[in-house]
Parts: sequence; C-alpha cells; structure tokens
Amino acid sequence: MEWTARAEQSFQTLKQEAEAANCFVETRSGGTLIDAGWKAPGGWMAAKYVLEGLIGGRGQVSYTHRKMPDGSQIPALELFIDDPLGMMRSFVPDASGIYGVRKDGRWMLGVAEHAPAPEEQNGNVVTAASDSLFAGVLRAARLLARGVMMLQKEGITDIQWGWSSCPIAAMTADLEETERRRREMERSAAAGALWVRGDADAIRRALERTDYPGLRIHELVTAFTYGKG
Repeated sequence: MEWTARAEQSFQTLKQEAEAANCFVETRSGGTLIDAGWKAPGGWMAAKYVLEGLIGGRGQVSYTHRKMPDGSQIPALELFIDDPLGMMRSFVPDASGIYGVRKDGRWMLGVAEHAPAPEEQNGNVVTAASDSLFAGVLRAARLLARGVMMLQKEGITDIQWGWSSCPIAAMTADLEETERRRREMERSAAAGALWVRGDADAIRRALERTDYPGLRIHELVTAFTYGKG
C-alpha cells in the first residue's frame, strides 16, 4: 500500500475508534482534528494508530517494559522498521511545527503539540499537549528518527532496517521535570540499532552528533558494529 494511503487509513481508523481510544473528533472546514491529549485523555492505542501511519505500515509498533538500574520496570515503546529513511521523513516538521505524511500539500496524517487554528488546518491532524501520554510515546519514536537524520546528514542513505526500544517517562505536574526525566531515560536506558551500508568515518561522525548513546550502527559490508564514543 502507498505510504500516504496507509497514513490516511491509520487516521481514519483512529477517527472511527476515537471513543474507545479516549479521543475527541472535531470536523473543520479544512479537515478533521483529533484531540488525543488536551481535553481528551488520549493514550496508548491512539499513539499506536498514529505511529503505524507515520511508518507507512513498513514495520511494527508495540509496547513492552524496560528494567531500570534500580530494579524497577517501566513501560517502553518498541519499534521495528523496514524503511528508516521513510520514517525519518515523517518526523520532519513544517514551519508551523506539524509533522507527518502529506500528499499534494495536504495532511493525510499530521501530528501537532499545539492546537492548530481552524484557518491554519489543511487536512487531517492529531493534536496533543506536550505533557500528554500520547506526546510522550511519539517522542520516544522520534529518537530513532533523529539517529537516521544524523546518518543522512553524513551522506549515508543506504539504511536498510531499524529497531528501537525507548522508555516512556512518567509525567509530572512540572513540565521541565518531565522533560528532564525523559532525557535522562534516553541517555541511560534507550537502545536502538540501524543496519546500513556506508563509510566508517561517516558513521562515526553521525554517532558523535546524535544524542542517542544507546544507538548501534551495524555496517553490512564489513559486518562491523559502531557505537557512540
């Protein structure tokens, strides 16, 4: 199925399952807006539907748990991706901060951490506050996309597959504290891998640029694995 068609299908699925997924649907002149984390609670399934659309059906989205150094277990997002570059493009925001999948300038599936004004909306958009569970799950997914972006900036475009497991930080009433926890979990417990063909020096430069210490790059020609540092 075409990437854009799969993205739109995921949006329509979330729209149909909005009540069960704890979301609100608003029909606007410019498209449909789904609240997944403002007045509506949103949650795990809403994020899963959206992520499946953002990866164009080229992978698997699931939830698991990670054991932390203190012995506690926390929820985590796990991704298996067959088209990492396509996934990365879905996470590049436009000038207004919306990212997702478009066709002919119209969102088939857009994601925003702000509530777009009716006159700004052009297509189908899911919106949630930055301190929502929905936004936390999407940020965990974006970590792997950032690693792919660094590789691309170094000229590596033969990126075959990706895997990522990222803990989801518990939300607090303090947005800065929630963000601090998220970044700490990314540094200490997030893990990921990308299978590529490319120059060793370019891979090393990309790893040094990324803020994903747990990322490993497997170079398929030399069968060598690279890690940050």
